[in-house]
Amino acid sequence: MLSIAEINGTSGVAGIQNQSSSNLFKVNEYLIYPNPNNGQFTIKGALPQNTQLQVINTIGQVVYSVLQENAMDETQLDLSGLPNGLYLLNIIKSSSTTSQKICIFK
Repeated sequence: MLSIAEINGTSGVAGIQNQSSSNLFKVNEYLIYPNPNNGQFTIKGALPQNTQLQVINTIGQVVYSVLQENAMDETQLDLSGLPNGLYLLNIIKSSSTTSQKICIFK
C-alpha cells in the first residue's frame, strides 16, 4: 500500500505512515496498534508525565478520558466497552496534541 508521502510525491508529510497490511499506524512519534481491532489498543512512544488520553465519538462526545500521571513508553488502552465505530484518539501533552482515528470492530 502507498504511504501518504508516496501519493504526494514528497518525503515526509507530517510523519504519517499507513501500513495497513500489518494494522500499524505511526503518527508523529506514536505507534497505535492494532487498528482496527476489538477495543484493545497499544500506544507505543514516549508519553510524558501528565498526558491526557481522550477518545471522542463521531458526534463529538468524549467517551473516554484518562490522565497518564507517570511517563510511559508504552500504554494499553481498553475501549472494549465502547460500541463498534470510528473514534478520534487525542494524545494531549502540555505543548501539543496528536490525534489519530481509531476503529473498533468486534
